[in-house]
Amino acid sequence: MGCGPRGRQHARGVLAARRRFELVAVCDLDPARRAALAAELGVSRAYADADRMLAAERPDVLVFATPPTVREALVEVGLRHGVRAIACEKPLACSLGEARRIVDRCAAAGVRGVVCHQLRYGAHWQRVKAIVAAGALGEVRLIHATGRPSMLRVGTHLVDAMLWLAGGGSADWVLGQACGHATFAEDHPGPEHLSGEVHLASGVRGLLEIGSLAPRHLDEAEPSTGATWR
Repeated sequence: MGCGPRGRQHARGVLAARRRFELVAVCDLDPARRAALAAELGVSRAYADADRMLAAERPDVLVFATPPTVREALVEVGLRHGVRAIACEKPLACSLGEARRIVDRCAAAGVRGVVCHQLRYGAHWQRVKAIVAAGALGEVRLIHATGRPSMLRVGTHLVDAMLWLAGGGSADWVLGQACGHATFAEDHPGPEHLSGEVHLASGVRGLLEIGSLAPRHLDEAEPSTGATWR
C-alpha cells in the first residue's frame, strides 16, 4: 500500500517475483494515484482504507511505503488481520520506543518484519562484501560512513551497511551528537546533522557523519553517501 513512487517500486518488485508472490490489491488515500497504479500493474482491486483491504483480501504479506509517522499504526492493522510478514520502508520508526514496540509486537505474533535496507543487495555492494569477507583488505578495524541526507532519510541505510560489513553483532558502546532542528518539520523528522562513534562486539569501530555537515564526495549537487574502511 502507498501508491507513490516508492510504493510503485515495491509493487513492481512483487510482480517480478511471480513464482513466490501474487499482487492482489493496492491501497492509497489518493483515488487518482491508486487508480493509476492499479491500471498500470493490471491489478483489479484498489482500496482507500488499509483495514478494509486486509479484511477483504486476507493476504500473507503486507507491503507498505508510507511516511514514517504512520508505521506503528499500519503494523498494528497488519497484525490484527493475521498477515505473516510485513515489509516497510525505512526508517522503521521515528523513535526508539516506537521501534521497540513494533519489533516486540511482531515477534510476539510470529510475524516476520522486513525494513527496506536494500544497499546490501546491489551488485557493487555484494562485491565489496566478498572482498571484505575474503580478507583481501586485511582485518577491518574501522568503517567510516558518511551521507549528506539526514539520519532518517539515508542514515539508517549506512548503519545497516556498516553492521553488515563488520559482520553484525551488537554495540559495546555508542557516542553521538546531533545539531540543527529545522528538519524536524520534514516528513522524515530528525536533526540536520548527526555524528557518532560505535564500538561493535566484533571489535570493529564505526564512525558516522550524516546530514548537512557531512563530507561532499561528489562534484554535483546531488546528495552523496560513502563508506571507507581501514
